[in-house]
Amino acid sequence: MKKKTKIIVPVTPETGYWFGGGNMIEDKEGNLYISGRYRNSGDSRTGLDLGDRGAELAIFKSSDKGNTWTKIKSILKKELPRGVLSIEGTALRFNKDNEVELYISSEKSENKYPDHLKEYLKPGTGVWDIDVIVADKIENLSASNVKELIKGEDSRFIHLKDPFVYDSYNGEKYLMFCTHPYNWTSSNTGYMLRRGEKLNFEAPVFYFFEKGHTWDIAMTRGTCVVDMPQIGVLKNKRISLFFYDGGECVRNLDEHEKAVKRPRGYSCEELGGVAYIENGSFSHI
Repeated sequence: MKKKTKIIVPVTPETGYWFGGGNMIEDKEGNLYISGRYRNSGDSRTGLDLGDRGAELAIFKSSDKGNTWTKIKSILKKELPRGVLSIEGTALRFNKDNEVELYISSEKSENKYPDHLKEYLKPGTGVWDIDVIVADKIENLSASNVKELIKGEDSRFIHLKDPFVYDSYNGEKYLMFCTHPYNWTSSNTGYMLRRGEKLNFEAPVFYFFEKGHTWDIAMTRGTCVVDMPQIGVLKNKRISLFFYDGGECVRNLDEHEKAVKRPRGYSCEELGGVAYIENGSFSHI
């Protein structure tokens, strides 16, 4: 069963190596596309000392409903500008102008902390931000056309990464992403909204989803939004599920020997949660 479910395999079957961190979309002809990054071994807390980490962005295509996949686009981190140390999460979107949008987050060595916080930036590391590439088709996406989209200006949300897209019922289009503060004590979710197809985003919003009080007190890190079908008890309601990663802490804790052994979420991907919104609006979640 495990062999049958493997669509794309990492560079090597070892700890720290995987492919993912993207999304899947479908074009008008029914072709499927998966974006993601080849993640090699490494630790973001130490720069590149322990490994290469996000080395390559790749997009795969399937014309047979997901039975087989072919790589049609590859962008290496060395091709991207501003000293990319690691490619992070990505997201694809087809717009109504028959263009494809590729959102790329990455850690860049040229991005720095403000002077009064610079001692908090560990040697060999950078700051995450999000770029975008637009083309007439996926095959024509080029690193030479990358444009900066959003960069952290507030030290509470200085790291921005892992974008995902959501087109709501009411026509509003969201670019969502996770955030980290300068001292890495939490991870949260932000978004930017646009009303039309052009990349004219409004100012980013960082305060719409409050952290919890127990298992998700350290992070509420959004991953995707899924619209529920209007059937059964939801026949007259427009409900969308907001999935997120939660955690008690962002570093593994030394537990008391008598403590209940449990996942605490410090890796950002151990504990999953779900919230919901109504009518495609994040004014209340």
